[in-house]
Amino acid sequence: MQEIKKRRIVLASLLKPVDDTRMYEKLGISLADQYDVTITGQPTFASISAGNISVRPLPRFNRLSIRRLLAPYYVLRVVLSARPDILIICSSELLPLALVVGIFGRTRIVYDVQENYAMNIRHGTAWPRFVRPLLAAGVRSIEWISAPIVDHYLLAEKSYASELRFIGSKFTIVENKVVRTALPFGRSLPVKTPQNFNDTGMKLLFTGTLADSTGVFEAIELARRLHYVNDNTRLRVIGYAAKADVRTRLKELAAACSFIQLEGIDQLVPHGEILSAIESAHFGIISYPRNVSTWSSYPTKLYEYLGRRLPVLLVNNTEWVNYCAPYGAAVVFDPDNIDERALLTAMTNNSFYLIEPKEVFWDSEVPKLLQALRQVLR
Repeated sequence: MQEIKKRRIVLASLLKPVDDTRMYEKLGISLADQYDVTITGQPTFASISAGNISVRPLPRFNRLSIRRLLAPYYVLRVVLSARPDILIICSSELLPLALVVGIFGRTRIVYDVQENYAMNIRHGTAWPRFVRPLLAAGVRSIEWISAPIVDHYLLAEKSYASELRFIGSKFTIVENKVVRTALPFGRSLPVKTPQNFNDTGMKLLFTGTLADSTGVFEAIELARRLHYVNDNTRLRVIGYAAKADVRTRLKELAAACSFIQLEGIDQLVPHGEILSAIESAHFGIISYPRNVSTWSSYPTKLYEYLGRRLPVLLVNNTEWVNYCAPYGAAVVFDPDNIDERALLTAMTNNSFYLIEPKEVFWDSEVPKLLQALRQVLR
């Protein structure tokens, strides 16, 4: 019996590594059973088991460099070589390439919108203030220009459906929930933190992107305040900081505070190491400062912490607090009015995860993803 040839899909990003959590672990693996999948992106320091996924790393380049400007050319080479039926771009910087591929080829274009890029540029701190409006306008312009050739949009956040007018009605919300199969549950329900931290220390954890906009310095201040009333407090910061000044400030703070441990910082951290850190922590910190670019989105780490039953020290974002409330997952704090003694009392006396989190797993998103791509190929 002749084997049915699978349709081909390329997933591409300029800045994400080839083993990126969403691009590889979620989209790639979920699609690989039904499609011939190729992934291209930044090289990774981790060894990955690609299985039936073809991995094509790009040449390494710095954040601001000539080689970064040439990176779309290398992505185009991968696309021309793979000749995919669908190209899923996971970066707004690849929209010009998608325009070329969509106009001159038969490849269907899917834009995986992981951020409201224009809003993040305008309201974030990654770029100098005077260029933010121009960059944001440029990104939004190319999103509008490319809209006619984009066949479908995958939205990582529900809020993008109302924020992004250029998507029209051709979108599917595929949230960035946590992969269930990666979870060796080490915490039985309900979760109770140790009453006495003298032996192991109170292990606080901050994971993911390290930047002013993600609240890493608010997390350090919170840990410092808790350490003041309980000197067994420890903070582990694990992730990547793209900006040199952020790396410098973090290293200076860690040098001045022996209870802070830094990991990664100037290089990408394999996702498996972050998951292991979650397993060994007592509390994860989610401390985003109030900003229009992040306040209505759900942090990926929120799903990861809930999925692994890690109690959360959670900034007072009403949507996130309400999301955690049914599970009894969080101790809420106000970064402008921290009561460290009351926080410590709640952290040591409360029971967490009175019921199992049900709505945090990637399983619920896979059928929506597969159905969206089936429609694109009709």
